[in-house]
Amino acid sequence: MKPPRHSFATWGRALLLALLLPATSSAALATDPSSVVAPLEARVRAAFLFNFARYTQWPSQPPERAFTFCVVGDAAMQQVLEETVAGKDISGRQPRVRALQDAGQSLDGCQLLYLPPLQNGARAQWLDQLGDRPVLTVSEGRDFTRQGGMVGFHLVERRLRFAINPARVHRTGMQMSSRLLGLADIETGAR
Repeated sequence: MKPPRHSFATWGRALLLALLLPATSSAALATDPSSVVAPLEARVRAAFLFNFARYTQWPSQPPERAFTFCVVGDAAMQQVLEETVAGKDISGRQPRVRALQDAGQSLDGCQLLYLPPLQNGARAQWLDQLGDRPVLTVSEGRDFTRQGGMVGFHLVERRLRFAINPARVHRTGMQMSSRLLGLADIETGAR
């Protein structure tokens, strides 16, 4: 899959912004809602989520269907992501954002599932519910990709990075652009 050249420039700017941002820990963000960095960091994550969707190919998705980002229990991320995707498209499909609260809620229609920092047991419940359905799973921490998730944000020298578990992505029938994989830390040996 080869994305248009002009769209890769947008991806490059988002990556550059993410690499230049001073990072804060998830714990600091959770305990200090007045932090100036938190909204900026959420916007960077939302830009990454949008670009992960643009540079991933799903097996046989009807083109007339909306592209649905599902966000679990994080109203702030949901709002920032809605602002990020407003007026844009993903392979000709209108993006929308749907909030989820509890494992067990229907994941029908979700193409990308964002799990904020949760207890490992809660993340495992969401992943178990998905099985091998083609839903791109993204969460915090490199350990997420080692535990069966597909993309995990993590910090390297105070910079936001992401790891990808390509074996897990491939098992669902999805494909990621080689450009996207080239920017990621590749996780091998994960389930």
